[in-house]
Amino acid sequence: MATGLSEAHPRRKFRIAYVLLALVVVGAVAAFLAFRSDPSTTTATGSTAEETWGAFQPAGLTSDRIQQIALHVGATYRMPRGRQLVSVSASIPPVYQNDLRITQYVLSYNDGGQTSYQAVPISTNNVLYEMCGLGPRCSIAKGKPTAARLRLLRREALELALYTFHYTGVGSVVTFLPPKKGERPQFVFLFLRTQFDQQGILAKPLTAILAEPTPPPAAAIPAAEAATIDGITEPDLYPRPVRMAHVRLVTAPLLFRLPWFSSFDGYATHLAIFLRRPVVGDEQDDLVTHELCHVWQMQHRPLAMPLSYLLRGYARNPYEAEARRAAEQTRPGVRPGPGSA
Repeated sequence: MATGLSEAHPRRKFRIAYVLLALVVVGAVAAFLAFRSDPSTTTATGSTAEETWGAFQPAGLTSDRIQQIALHVGATYRMPRGRQLVSVSASIPPVYQNDLRITQYVLSYNDGGQTSYQAVPISTNNVLYEMCGLGPRCSIAKGKPTAARLRLLRREALELALYTFHYTGVGSVVTFLPPKKGERPQFVFLFLRTQFDQQGILAKPLTAILAEPTPPPAAAIPAAEAATIDGITEPDLYPRPVRMAHVRLVTAPLLFRLPWFSSFDGYATHLAIFLRRPVVGDEQDDLVTHELCHVWQMQHRPLAMPLSYLLRGYARNPYEAEARRAAEQTRPGVRPGPGSA
């Protein structure tokens, strides 16, 4: 009997231990599942990750978020005496009108008594910001238009784009900068998500690009941050928009039978763009954009641009490279047709 009792006793202890261990395991699994399914825990973790990117987080639909971004970023940029530098308005342009796809907007303005136009490309997933001062034509009413103030405006345009790309799914951001007092608007920035991705900009927190959490005064931007701003935003195109008032689009198939013109599909002069045939669709967008860029170049460098083809040739000509780049940026993924000059 003694032996039987001594053998039964430890078995009973093991059974109790196994039951307790099973209860602990079940409880741990239940707690883990409850933690994973708790929305407040998930939200808190996600918000913490977002807070590490920037100090502000918009909410709602894309249309709501860009309005919040415009208000937040615009309110943080100040003049020396504390006034807001510019107001920022945000909009999502329509991409279809009467079942026709819109590929660009044309802005009209008064140019020496005559109406001129500025073409602004848009994508199917685009946001427009306009930075407007309190002076005439959205100019900044107070202070001098210095290079330092222009860099501060470019910093603001960059911050608008960074917030927009981080918190929305838009593909491009077009930002209009205010002009100098007494002048018409001069600068339009086109920021592309694809370019920011390729440069690794979107993988970094905001403070890694714009180190100062509060925008510094125009003359006090640190040298390292100024170099970053210049590297991303410094205008690659000319400061003035193309003047299109007297530029004509001409279909001239006979011209392209001549020896010099036979290898081209389009040819630009100071006042006209000649096309081999009346093209349509994407081909027309790319080709006309390419040639219109050449018109733009000749308006600013009427002698240097044509002579460059004699001095540097065609394939590696910087004006030709710029025209190709203009077509690529306005129609991502589609290159201009071969043989455009």
